[in-house]
Amino acid sequence: MKKIVGIIEARMSLSRLPGKVMKKIFEKPLLELLIERLKRAKMLDIIVVGACNGLFAKVRNSLLQKWGISFAILSYFILQ
Repeated sequence: MKKIVGIIEARMSLSRLPGKVMKKIFEKPLLELLIERLKRAKMLDIIVVGACNGLFAKVRNSLLQKWGISFAILSYFILQ
C-alpha cells in the first residue's frame, strides 16, 4: 500500500519576515497551525517537517511529539 507524505518546508531565514514559521497567530506558532490543518487531511499518512538548525533549536523533539509528527527531517535546505 502506498503512503502519502505531506512535507512542510520550514525555513527560519526568510528575507522578508525572518522566523515566520514560529511567529504566533492566535497564540500558536504558524507551524503548529499548519500541522493542525494537515492532520485533518484524510489522504495524508505522514507529516514531515523539513527544517534548518535554527528552527530545530526552537521546536525540539518534545514539540514535534506534542504536534503528533511521525518524524522530522532536520537538515539545511538550499533553495535555488
